Amino acid sequence: MSHESGNARAFSRRFSQWLTHSPRLATLCLAWLPFALIYLLAQQGMRYYQDSEAQRLLDIEWAAIQKDAEGAALNLARSYHLLNDLPEALAGSQDVHALLTGKLNALQASRWLELLTQRSEPDMIWVLDKQGIAVASSNYAQKENIIGTDYSDREYFTDAMQTQQGRQFIVGRQTNTPGLYFSSQVHSGNTALGVVATRLTNTQLQQLLRGLQGFISDELGVVIIANDPSLTYLRLPDALANQLSSEQLLARYKRDAFMPLPFKRLAFMGHTLWQRSDRPGEHYLWVSHTDPYTNMTVHVTSDLPTLKRLDAGIARLNLWLLLLSFLLAWALTAALIYRLKTLQQADNLTLSNQALERLNQELLEQASRDYLTGIPNRRRFSLTLPHEIERARRYQRPLCLAVLDLDHFKQLNDRYGHAAGDAALCHTTNLLNSGLRQSDLLARLGGEEFGLVLPETALSGAALFVDRLRSQLESQPLLFDGQTIHITLSAGIAQLEHSDNNADSLFSRADQALYRAKQLGRNQVATASTLS
Repeated sequence: MSHESGNARAFSRRFSQWLTHSPRLATLCLAWLPFALIYLLAQQGMRYYQDSEAQRLLDIEWAAIQKDAEGAALNLARSYHLLNDLPEALAGSQDVHALLTGKLNALQASRWLELLTQRSEPDMIWVLDKQGIAVASSNYAQKENIIGTDYSDREYFTDAMQTQQGRQFIVGRQTNTPGLYFSSQVHSGNTALGVVATRLTNTQLQQLLRGLQGFISDELGVVIIANDPSLTYLRLPDALANQLSSEQLLARYKRDAFMPLPFKRLAFMGHTLWQRSDRPGEHYLWVSHTDPYTNMTVHVTSDLPTLKRLDAGIARLNLWLLLLSFLLAWALTAALIYRLKTLQQADNLTLSNQALERLNQELLEQASRDYLTGIPNRRRFSLTLPHEIERARRYQRPLCLAVLDLDHFKQLNDRYGHAAGDAALCHTTNLLNSGLRQSDLLARLGGEEFGLVLPETALSGAALFVDRLRSQLESQPLLFDGQTIHITLSAGIAQLEHSDNNADSLFSRADQALYRAKQLGRNQVATASTLS
């Protein structure tokens, strides 16, 4: 025991002498321990930070591209509805009927279609007879003139002949131009005379992806539009195009085989990432959103720029930690800088989150508003009416629903044009809104039909109120392009009853009352109580 104690005292003496005679060397040697400990702890903290920050950035990126995909799909649906209306309107025009019944020659009709194309969004409009032969076309003066070409095998023709309207993505037989084709049947009574067709080219459709990284596939799973040209005419893994024959593919796309998209699935931090086989070092998030009206799918991808910046920042910090581990002062300074940078990043990300939240609210508001009139749309109406019914029953207060419809709106469109129709809808909306209370809800249900929810209003009062709106609209015609356009509406009103099991029941009774008002000659108001 005394021997061990003596050895300890001797070691202590020599250590003290070493510190006294060689302070710089001693400090340098002893500094390795705290520096190594600081570096190891910093490495552990860095890895934890990198993982948690990567997870958070991935979640933010995922939410952002989901919103982008939904917005692009909404724009696609909006363009679809606008373009789908044009062939339907042309199908009802007198000029098209005159062409297909032999009262108007093809050259005159083609010149008219050429002029119409210059003033509308589609790049080409043509008319086919009931055998599917093009008899007039807006490109009659061009080298790729399609007059006389047989299109009876095209889906947009056969669908229009069978179901009134058609749509198809296809490569033009004469023009070799890929695009989205819309069609509508021309008929006289129950007899089909032919079809009117329009086309929107890929170049025009490309605008739907403006500002986004991604692509659009058609209903067969073939990529038809892409920011990256190398992805065009590739197919999704489960594409329906795999089930078509070479002849069918050639007829539709003028090619008989499609290579698969070069994406390989990977799992990372609870998310599915995709790696391109032709670009091994790049990883992507991929979100798809299918539009139910067109069956086309918008795919938005992100090459994770935030994660790349994070990796680059982590690599730089590791280098600093390695270099600054030689001096404690430098290590402390580096830690302070790192902390300041972290706070700045947190502030920036907070601002980004706030901006994203504001964008989300704006997108939600846009999705609940009618794009033309600015009033709530059918979706907002369908959400609000059940709540108003529940509130009226809870407090035992009256509630009325009015369904309003503009009289002869199709004739107005045919006579004055769609621009006048749009102006009529806006004019009507402004007049109706000007007489409403803050608690009332006016919504556009589609086309020329509106829904009006009137809380705290009994049937007699609602009838007087709606009739006053009707009279006001009748007395204030629309002045459009130097023309005076008289607009009237018919309305049906129903008051909430105990027998109304849900909103659909109340709406159905109001709709029946509207039908009654139409039967009685239009431009009047009918209530559900007058129905026999």
